[in-house]
Amino acid sequence: MKLTQLFDEALLAELGRRLRLYRIQAEQTQEALADRARISRSTLSKIEQGKVVKLPEFLAVLEALDLLDALDHAIPDPARSPLLRYAKAAGTLPQRVRRSKPRHTAEQSTLWPEDLRAGTTGDES
Repeated sequence: MKLTQLFDEALLAELGRRLRLYRIQAEQTQEALADRARISRSTLSKIEQGKVVKLPEFLAVLEALDLLDALDHAIPDPARSPLLRYAKAAGTLPQRVRRSKPRHTAEQSTLWPEDLRAGTTGDES
């Protein structure tokens, strides 16, 4: 199942299911893994059930299952990107992103679908 197809609760449930399978594959009980991750067994149970927990608790379970390196593949360091290094060297990398100015001016009026069907441009008063 692709994670990009899931939202919120379903995503948490899928991640919990996967972590549970990794735990079972590692032949660890919930209690043993929770001890290794320095969290309570009930917190680990919540993670496996797809319930909301704190990020450090989730990361502790990944670390205890030796899966923390997988985050480096999922969220790679942008500083390693050749395009980023080129942009920095060329001086074209912006320091921040500003909100773009609206393209809509006070003189323009909103075009509604009804106006377009009727053949009007919305400028008539």
